[in-house]
Amino acid sequence: MWNLQRSLMFALVLAAVGCTSASIEASWRSPTAPHLSNVVTLSPAPDGAVRRSTEDKLAQELSLRGVRAVPAYTVLTDQDLNNRETMMAKLRAGGFDSIVSMRLVGAHQVLRYYPAFNDYWGGAWGYWGGWGGYGGTLIPETIIRVEVNAYSLDNGQLIWSAMSKSVDPASAWQVVSDVTKLVTDKLAQERLLGRPQEAMR
Repeated sequence: MWNLQRSLMFALVLAAVGCTSASIEASWRSPTAPHLSNVVTLSPAPDGAVRRSTEDKLAQELSLRGVRAVPAYTVLTDQDLNNRETMMAKLRAGGFDSIVSMRLVGAHQVLRYYPAFNDYWGGAWGYWGGWGGYGGTLIPETIIRVEVNAYSLDNGQLIWSAMSKSVDPASAWQVVSDVTKLVTDKLAQERLLGRPQEAMR
């Protein structure tokens, strides 16, 4: 019986921590936000490979929703990125109307407590209370937060923003993949992607 209890308890723990979850914690939209139709995707990641893969993935997800989306590294130099006015002027000249940027905000670990099997089921299986005394288990949980912002190139103003939360991701690439899909889905739901219907007639 003791081995059964311990096995079931650890099965519950593994089921809880073995799944990665990503969600949007909060989002904001300017009441005058224009549609995004010609977008440059931008990542300020210091690692060049991470920056390029993030910009590529974000551009890919936006393109799947009918937006012309181009990774910043293909149209901007490092020198361009160091001068905001030069960068914006160059993008406007290229026909772009907006920038969608994605950056890591924070990463930390917390300890999550999982009760022992008899404590977990509480009164429902109270007659097993005699098995008590085994205690719970502390499992480290990794929390990653990523911010995605959209800016209008017309005036440089923020027009949309979202904060995501990823729990126990398997890799940085999984965070990028999950979050880019989440935010582009959200942008599509809020009808911010592509040209307005009246402009397409």
